[in-house]
Amino acid sequence: MELRAGLVACLLSVAACGDKAASPSGADDTAAHVPGGSGSGDTGSGGGTEGGSGGGTGGDTPSSEQPPTMSAADAHCYQHETGEARWIWVVSGTADDPQGIDTLERVVPDGVVVEFDGAEWARLDLACDTAGSCSGSYSESETGVPCSDATRAVFFVTALDEDGNRSAPAAATGRQQPPARPQDDSR
Repeated sequence: MELRAGLVACLLSVAACGDKAASPSGADDTAAHVPGGSGSGDTGSGGGTEGGSGGGTGGDTPSSEQPPTMSAADAHCYQHETGEARWIWVVSGTADDPQGIDTLERVVPDGVVVEFDGAEWARLDLACDTAGSCSGSYSESETGVPCSDATRAVFFVTALDEDGNRSAPAAATGRQQPPARPQDDSR
């Protein structure tokens, strides 16, 4: 009976783990092919060899697959008065990347998605600098959102890294920046 139980346990462990293919370096990288698994090596973060939770080293996701983050999004419009008066939207956010800030793409296609009254209105490119500061300025006609209706718009801002990973969007409700007050130089 003990032999039968041992054989059943052995068969179940083979079925659960599948064939282990060695990586070119000779290390076991089975966990790297399992959603939520990562890294290489034979020890897990939960005890013993050949298992644990996720196996290997490096956390839950290989660093090259971790997406950047976007935070501190803002979207405001203002009346540009130099030359021809017109309304301009300025959209910004702060990006970071687990693989390093230098891996962020400098131009993010569709880095800004504009929604107006819950419907997608526009997709616009976004520029990010080497410090992770991302911004873009767009005419009222590019966004499709009149500044007079600023609060009815939501701007979703994302970053992109060189591996093609896109951040979760950071949302900013549109706002209208009051016009600058003229300077009183009569003092």
